[in-house]
Amino acid sequence: MQRSFQQLRVLAASLQSPREAERKIVARAIHDEIGHALTAIRIDLSFLLHELQPQDQQSRRAESILKVVDATIQSVRRISTDLRPRISDDLGLIAALEWGAEEYEARTGTKCHLDPPADPGIIDTERATAA
Repeated sequence: MQRSFQQLRVLAASLQSPREAERKIVARAIHDEIGHALTAIRIDLSFLLHELQPQDQQSRRAESILKVVDATIQSVRRISTDLRPRISDDLGLIAALEWGAEEYEARTGTKCHLDPPADPGIIDTERATAA
């Protein structure tokens, strides 16, 4: 029974690793490629908006498009973060847990308290991702 449980755990880990690697690649591609393209569009649109007369129809249309671009940038960030938060990869597990607790608190209004160990030691990537 114990050996079967260990084999099942190894199998689950072997299935999870490629899935997480793919999520990481997709999340970064969404954030970096689409996010950067939208940011470039936003910058160009902002310059165009400053060249237009404040009250003409083209100016109002450009402002409307700018709002759509801003909302789309926020959606790209949210989708990328929901798919795979980069904070764990960049800053480590404790920072990711603190960020997650803050996000949960902001979203639900439920007070969260995280009491991490002073020295969490080295946590491998697979366990950090699972956490």
